[in-house]
Amino acid sequence: MSVVQGLFFALDPGTKKTGVAIGNTITNMATALEPVDGNAAEQLTRLADLYRVWKPQLAVIGQPAGDGTAKKARARSDELAEELRRKLKIPVEFIDEAYSTQAARAERALSGQRRASGIDSHAARLLAEAWLADLLRREAA
Repeated sequence: MSVVQGLFFALDPGTKKTGVAIGNTITNMATALEPVDGNAAEQLTRLADLYRVWKPQLAVIGQPAGDGTAKKARARSDELAEELRRKLKIPVEFIDEAYSTQAARAERALSGQRRASGIDSHAARLLAEAWLADLLRREAA
């Protein structure tokens, strides 16, 4: 596990769109950003642009649990991690993305937001918050 002091990306990868959030280990907060869309190369270009703006120290990528039911999604998160390491020289950690999109939908519905737009980045924010909570548990141990 990486020791991060400051900003990190949380990404909820998809084939058409990747949710993006920026997290902060100092404030223990996370904010959803606009999702990046397009094919894998277009998404990587947009993520590189965001990297130059935010200068995160780490990328936390949502990945399905290794039960084999989501091979395509797992391959996409592995591919994205490799591209980020190679092109941006940024360390990457994975976090179980189980139910993050469903939780994001439920949270938005409870707050009265019915539109589906932004759900990917909302899920990425939930991943960032889960990673921050795990970081706090590790530091307390």
